[in-house]
Amino acid sequence: NLLHHLWWHRAMYHLERGEHGEVLGLYDRGFRNQASPLLQAMPDLYIDVQNAVSMLFRLQRHGVDVGDRWVELADKAEARIGDCLSTFTLPHWMMALTATGRTQAAARMLDAMREAATQPGTVAPILRDAAIPVCEAVLAHAQGDHAGAVAAMRPALSVMHRMGGSHAQQDVLEQLFLDAAMKAGSQEDARMLLERVAGRHPVPPDRRAGYAEAARIIPH
Repeated sequence: NLLHHLWWHRAMYHLERGEHGEVLGLYDRGFRNQASPLLQAMPDLYIDVQNAVSMLFRLQRHGVDVGDRWVELADKAEARIGDCLSTFTLPHWMMALTATGRTQAAARMLDAMREAATQPGTVAPILRDAAIPVCEAVLAHAQGDHAGAVAAMRPALSVMHRMGGSHAQQDVLEQLFLDAAMKAGSQEDARMLLERVAGRHPVPPDRRAGYAEAARIIPH
């Protein structure tokens, strides 16, 4: 799975260069290669799912047609409803469900998360504070309720790191929030998000693929 993740990082490089065909090639031949021995042995391994879902989400933000690649991921997401142990994977499952219009499955997933959040243990507070509001934002965003997505996710921004994932992986959630804020017309939220990512990335937002358009519009 480390090899798959390295291919994903390479795809992130090509995404920044606008080389979307190369990204899709790395998706199909590299980190989501259906013939891969690892993928065949563990088709819903959490990090492989995160690689695949987050890249499809980014590509669609750039207007790229990703074909039916969402379908197999959404099938696996439905089968995982109720499994809340990998909290960072949960928003990715939600992205797959909403990308394929599986609203009822998305609602069932949220219900299962809310139930898990009432149980004792270390996962429950992470679900309550981060995973559930982020997943609610993913669903609202997919349904066109961009203001609702911003409102749901805003309190979770400062604690999302508790779900896990590197800065490069958490980036997809920040892009989701930025996209929702821009579509909701909330410049204040968009500016806050741009300042957040600028503070920890060596490349300024106006030179990054997922942020440049918003950075040009939002006054500093």
